[in-house]
Amino acid sequence: RASRARVSYSKLSESDPESDGSSSAAGSGGAAGRFVPFGSVVAASGASVRVTVACAAELVASLPLWGVRPRSDAEWAVRALRPVDVVVLREGERALLQARLEDADGKGLPSRERLRGALVLAPPPPAIPADVHKAVVLQRDGALDKDQMGQKPPLLMPKREVTRWFDSVAEHTKAAAARAAAKAEARTRAELDKGDQLDEAVILPAGTKRRAAQQALEATLERDPALDAWLEEMSEE
Repeated sequence: RASRARVSYSKLSESDPESDGSSSAAGSGGAAGRFVPFGSVVAASGASVRVTVACAAELVASLPLWGVRPRSDAEWAVRALRPVDVVVLREGERALLQARLEDADGKGLPSRERLRGALVLAPPPPAIPADVHKAVVLQRDGALDKDQMGQKPPLLMPKREVTRWFDSVAEHTKAAAARAAAKAEARTRAELDKGDQLDEAVILPAGTKRRAAQQALEATLERDPALDAWLEEMSEE
């Protein structure tokens, strides 16, 4: 099992039966609708979880998105959650990692109770790269620990359910980007408004020596048109 971490994911055979372009995959759902179980949540605290996995923990840590089906939920009730701050705790036959989960489909995070024992799946491409999806399928084979779900059959969703899953991820991503842009614009506007405000700390009170000196300097620098004309006449003479 330790050797699985050294598999070259980008060099997996293009003739693999899970290839997106293969007719056999298309006829049975294939990678296009295949959510592949690769582990389960063994501990949860808030948004942080520990997951035992059937493949290399480093591979799982590279996944940008996880499918998570909370305990006791319906078969197709797979949530889209984004793992962040992933830490590999152990490799080998009992691979274990820790991650903080973020909502990726706009439905919020499941409770701690529902996350404990939740099934963790690799979503189909393009949620994750196709070669990484194949690598998960390859590496999970042979894992006998029931919590690692290496022997559990892939979840083949109907096309409309897969479309709905991807649509929710896309809509949430778009909404999050819009909120971030609005916050950035508000910060910029606040900084500009603050720059337009007069700083009272730089105003010198009337009657002080510094104020008198400033007025004298300003008077010296002011140009009187009549004086300029007289000086010009004097210079011509």
